[in-house]
Amino acid sequence: MQRHTSPLFIVAGGIWLLGAIGAFLPIPLAWGVHSLAFLPLVVRMFLLASGAAMILALRSESISARVERTLGSLADRPIPTLAVAVAAFAALAVALRVAVPLLGDSFIAIKLYENRSSGAPFLPNSHYPSAFFYFFTLMRAMGSFTYPRIMDAFLAGELVLGAGYVVAAWYLTGALFEDRVVKAVSFLLLLVLPTTQLFLGYVEIYAVSAVFLVVYLLCAVLFLRRTAPFYVVPAAFLLLVLAHYLNLLLVPSLVYLAAIAYRRDGPAALGIGVAAMTAAGALLFSISGVELASLLPAPRHSPFLSVGAAQDLYQAYGLLSWLHGVDLLNLAALLAPGAWALVALGFRKGSFTAQPAAIFLATAALPVVAFFLVAKFDLPMAQDWDIPAPYAVILTLLGLALFVARAGARAGRALLPLVAATAFASLSFFTLNASTLPSLERAETLVDPRISSQDGTYQSTLHLVEYYLAQDDTARVNASFERFLELYPNDPRGYENYTLHLSQFGSGEDARIRELFRRWMSLDPSGEPRARYADFCLDVGHREYKEGDVAGAQARFEEALRYVPTMPEALNGLGVIARRAGDLERAIGFYERA
Repeated sequence: MQRHTSPLFIVAGGIWLLGAIGAFLPIPLAWGVHSLAFLPLVVRMFLLASGAAMILALRSESISARVERTLGSLADRPIPTLAVAVAAFAALAVALRVAVPLLGDSFIAIKLYENRSSGAPFLPNSHYPSAFFYFFTLMRAMGSFTYPRIMDAFLAGELVLGAGYVVAAWYLTGALFEDRVVKAVSFLLLLVLPTTQLFLGYVEIYAVSAVFLVVYLLCAVLFLRRTAPFYVVPAAFLLLVLAHYLNLLLVPSLVYLAAIAYRRDGPAALGIGVAAMTAAGALLFSISGVELASLLPAPRHSPFLSVGAAQDLYQAYGLLSWLHGVDLLNLAALLAPGAWALVALGFRKGSFTAQPAAIFLATAALPVVAFFLVAKFDLPMAQDWDIPAPYAVILTLLGLALFVARAGARAGRALLPLVAATAFASLSFFTLNASTLPSLERAETLVDPRISSQDGTYQSTLHLVEYYLAQDDTARVNASFERFLELYPNDPRGYENYTLHLSQFGSGEDARIRELFRRWMSLDPSGEPRARYADFCLDVGHREYKEGDVAGAQARFEEALRYVPTMPEALNGLGVIARRAGDLERAIGFYERA
């Protein structure tokens, strides 16, 4: 059996090897490659063996040729192929749907939607208005606004979005490449990217951005191929930006296309493009009923890392820290394990400048890469992976365009091992996120001050707590908050939320809550913890009074007044107790003070 080796076989073997090493490194500093480490050993070994078998099988010339012929025939039958691809995607989404909403800001998203359902303003001031509107409309139709039912609404919405992503990716690769095998292989590579995780019941809004990104890229390539007018490009770009304002990073790519339109058709083409974008925006606003004021996000901290280590709640490390470098390597390994190799293997200056599509993709990719090199993430980068996830498509397409131009007729076959290796890495990630206990274990390891800022640790802790509360797991709620307070004993948010959550478990936690308030007040003698403790005493007093413990209720009301002497609710409570005891004069005194 004749075998062959190409540079991409070495790259594919490297991707597999990283996964194999990471399979035995369940540590936070290997988060981009350690998906298998949390899975049961049998599953781990099965995925490793399957990945190796796929890559090694493609070293055979006969097997590669057979796969190449099959893909070529699929490219000749687009409708049946698309039908099978969409059905396969839907089956994957259902089989490997996210089990625990601890990726990204999932519980923050859940709270936002819960607030909208209970009368909060319809559209929050956010960076992703159309994406929020899409899922809100779907949830309202399904009546699913609370966890865990809200996860079904996300899955339903992402099944629709995923089908759109599959179709758009098919036509995008078809427009970008002429060779039918290259079209099919490139299409497969886009589908097996980790970006697909966004469509597998993922509780976040980035699936909308991923779909509109592919649609924008498709419109741009069709324009470059002279098969679509320029005005569809700015209209698609507007939809992309409304899905998430971070997509404004792609403005240089739009400017490049506008310059080409100007050279081809003069200023009239730009005027029609602006008119099309304006009309698309007006139509969206008229349909949604959204006010312009709601499109302005609330002010936030700086999105950029400082050069050195800073005393910053929102920054785990400085720009030049080795930990920042480790995080970036993990991000690259997770989202685009083969794209960097394709760019490196395919780049030739003369070939690059002769490809308008490659130049366009570069003008889209470079600002994105530059931003994420210096960006400050709210959560650990390992959990905020979803923000850059859609852009892996751009980098992958850029690498494909460069590599195919250089590899020529054998490009399709040469890409096959990279598709297999990427599928192995992505399937490991998908399987992890479709498993409950492994997902929880991984989420726990990522609460690490080396890669998470103080605020990121706080948010990660709250996400874990929300999940444990839904499972009535008091022990893990306590452990999560205790860990946060051990790391950041001077952060009042830890005490505030810990006491608030413990109060939901009844009188059994009263002693622990009192101890927490004592610790909080010893660190912060200001009015805030004293007022919170007075509220706690008041709540306990009301509960004890209802339970018939009048003496206990009186003690709690009196304790509340020691911290907030003018608290009217505590004074009223003491008045009620005094009147019940027949001491009307004392009761009137309490009522008058209240």
